[in-house]
Order: sequence, then C-alpha cells, then structure tokens
Amino acid sequence: SESKSSKNPDESSSTTITIQETKPKFKSAADLIDQVAGVHIQHYGGSESSTAVSIRGSNSNQVNIFLDGVPLETSSGEGIGLGDLSSSGLRKIQVYKSQAPSEFGFTSMGPVISLSSLQAEKGLKQHYGLAYGSFQTWDVSTQIGYGGENYHLMGGLKYGRTKGSVSFLDNNGTPLNASDDSQVSRQNNHKSTLHPYIKWQYDFDQDYHLELTQHFFRIDSGVPGLQSFQSQTASRDLTEWMSHVKLSRENIFTDKMSYENTVFWRVVKSQFSDPNGEIGLGAAQDNDNLTVLFGDRFHLVSNIHKRFKLTQTAAYTFESFSPKDYL
Repeated sequence: SESKSSKNPDESSSTTITIQETKPKFKSAADLIDQVAGVHIQHYGGSESSTAVSIRGSNSNQVNIFLDGVPLETSSGEGIGLGDLSSSGLRKIQVYKSQAPSEFGFTSMGPVISLSSLQAEKGLKQHYGLAYGSFQTWDVSTQIGYGGENYHLMGGLKYGRTKGSVSFLDNNGTPLNASDDSQVSRQNNHKSTLHPYIKWQYDFDQDYHLELTQHFFRIDSGVPGLQSFQSQTASRDLTEWMSHVKLSRENIFTDKMSYENTVFWRVVKSQFSDPNGEIGLGAAQDNDNLTVLFGDRFHLVSNIHKRFKLTQTAAYTFESFSPKDYL
C-alpha cells in the first residue's frame, strides 16, 4: 500500500496519512507512522512484533491510539498493537502530536494516533493480494465492498504467517571466547495473524447516519527465548473481539448543531504457555488473561459563530482484568 502525507495549517501539530491501495506490501501501520516527523516507534522483534510509540519525547503511556474510535491502549497492556495492523485494511491515519480534538474523550489529553479502516465506495469494489517474503513470510489479503444509495458495506480478511528463522551469531553464552561461536537460526519464532473485519454504514437521510464496525484478531506466536537458550515449545496467543457503533446527526434543532455518540467494546484473551519451563526461572507456566473494555463517548458541537465553535464531550469507560494461572 502506498501512502500520502498531508499536514494541517498548523504543520507542527498533526499529520494525516492517506493510504492508497495499489499492490500488497509488507507494511504495518507502525511502519507508516514511523515515517512521520517527531514520531519514534520501538520494535521488540520483527516488523509485526510489539511496539512502543513515542511522540516528541513522550513515553508510550502518554500516547493514545484509536482504531475506528476504539482505544487500543488498556490498563493491563493486553491487546493488538500497531505492528499487528496491516496497512492494507486502513483508509487513513491521523497523528496529533500535541493536543488532540475533544471527540476522543478525556483520555486523549496527550498525543493521539487515530486509524480509520477502509469504507466502501459506490458500486462493487474488490481487491485481492498475495505476497511472499524472506523467512517464509506469506501475506494474503482481500477486501470486498459495495456502496448503494443509502448504505455501504465493506468486508475484508487479512492473513499473514512467518517462520521467522533469522540467522544470527550465537556466542554459546561465552562472549569472551570466540572459538565456540556458531551461526544458528532463530527457533520457535513463528507467528501467524488472522484479521477479518466488517464495516456497515447506513444513511437514514442526509443528516442522520449509523456506522457499525467489527474486528476480530487471532495471533499465534512462538516465544524464542534468549540467544543461547532458545525455547522449543513456549508460545503466546491472542484472541480479540473489537466493536463500535456510532450514531451521528447534523442540523439538530438548528443547522449549527451536530452530535456523535459512539459505543465501543473489546474482549481480549491472551494466553502464555511454557510447559517445559524454558522461559524465565525454569518453572512451567500456563497463564490466561482476560480483559474486557466498554465505553461510551458523546460529542456535541455548536457552531455559534463562524469564528467560534463550542464543543462538549461526555465519556465513560469501564475496564476489567481477570488473570488466571492453571499451574
């Protein structure tokens, strides 16, 4: 996917990346955002690994990330990240480097990254992609959309898999003795990502709109361990449901008022298994963590004057975290 960046009149405060679908490439949302001035992304592994985002020197806890208006940050740290999101399923990315618009709620007092998924255009549109890369990496994607008179429906599926068998120099745990060094391949470094999604938009009339999105993520990955002590069986898996419903209306009472109400929820289940105790202190581990996030944001805009706009936002967020240890 190719991208074009544009800046608002205040060039230092925000950047919009508009993504154009041409042919499949191994680019995640993190790869595109990392090209924005003032943004630094730290990868903990390969291109689809966990990431930490810093904007203008901020730490990752101060950066709020949204996908279709749903916050990706959780108190537990569980859930999908920018490295897991393929750019092929996105329409645009907005990066607010300082103060974000109020419609993101009270949690967005610092920098904000907002990702918007593809939406259907008029008529029937289809896109299919297949790509292959190093380390036995496959990427398959498809999007089908249809736009009618008063509704738009978009569905997509992205599947990626890599063996991750990168070669590296193993010092055998003796960094001062080069005689026992050898070139080996990273083991148990595989990862597969499945991401189907659907977006439905309905226009009751020219002022009244309804939008529904549903994302599902399934990530299965091995945990390779340390350089000289590679694991063979440790794994980390993630299953996530993410949904949002947005109701918006313009011209309320007068042509100078509009509102948006967004209800969102996430259910995230992460699983870590190390039956042979190859990671950590040598004891076997089998942990499941369940995170449930629910929220509602109401945003009212009153254009009182051509030079003066009043915005009011009310937000509620609930999050629960339930860890479980089976050993």
